[in-house]
Amino acid sequence: HYADSLAEEADVYIIMLGSNDSKPQYWDKEQFVSEYTEFIKSYLELDSAPTVYVMVPPRVYIEQDGGNCDDATVGGELTDAISDIAEELSIEVIDLYSITTGHPEWFSDGLHPNKEGNRAIAEEIAKHIK
Repeated sequence: HYADSLAEEADVYIIMLGSNDSKPQYWDKEQFVSEYTEFIKSYLELDSAPTVYVMVPPRVYIEQDGGNCDDATVGGELTDAISDIAEELSIEVIDLYSITTGHPEWFSDGLHPNKEGNRAIAEEIAKHIK
């Protein structure tokens, strides 16, 4: 899908990565920053000169058992890393973590948004890209 998305040369790209990276067995902040920065740059360098937004993933409402996405990482180091990358690349951050905090009812399984959660997330994104 990555190559296809680059080939589209869209006017706007909205990127959200990091939830799965927050799993304890995967989390490496230095590697995340390096790889995510290069990933985002590949869109910024397109001839179409698109506007690129990065999103801080939503809050995680599942119990941490060592193998799941880790809310402490998402709300802490991951949020900080994404903010730092966005500042370095002069792009806007859409913070889904903040708007989903306090709303476990927006998630069908504690991780994936349900209809209500998707609506709230879409409304937040729309505020930024209008």
